[in-house]
Amino acid sequence: MQIMFLFMAFLAGACLSVQAVINANLAAFLGAKPIMAAFISFTIGSLALLIVAIILGEFSFADIKSLKSIEIYKLIGGLLGAFAVFSTTFIAPKIGLILMFMMIIFAQLLSSFLIDSFGLLGLSKKEISLSKIVGLGLFIVGLFIYTLGDNLFKSNQ
Repeated sequence: MQIMFLFMAFLAGACLSVQAVINANLAAFLGAKPIMAAFISFTIGSLALLIVAIILGEFSFADIKSLKSIEIYKLIGGLLGAFAVFSTTFIAPKIGLILMFMMIIFAQLLSSFLIDSFGLLGLSKKEISLSKIVGLGLFIVGLFIYTLGDNLFKSNQ
């Protein structure tokens, strides 16, 4: 079962790269409108999720009505996702996919480390270990080598 989840995560990561390029191309087609491209992307994605929810029997008007009593922070996931999709649509053509995703992954690793370490947002607290800190540090070193490496290695030649 773990292999299936790892493969699904891998596939999701690949989808994000492809989505960024497709949305950037859509934005260019629309006349350099990344917000409109992100909106179209989200609309199509939302419709697809609605269809799947209906097919799987997860759609309920009662669930929608119950949202008026929820803590507001539990509803901002869509805003965060919209910002992420817009950002990748806007940034991918400017700095390239690898650097963009290295920064995104770094931010994901760092924020995930903090959320896990302190048990934030309702998750259970996870142990901070030296190997986790070293692993995160190695990613940071890799990010610096990737972004600054050409300049560092050219000066030594």
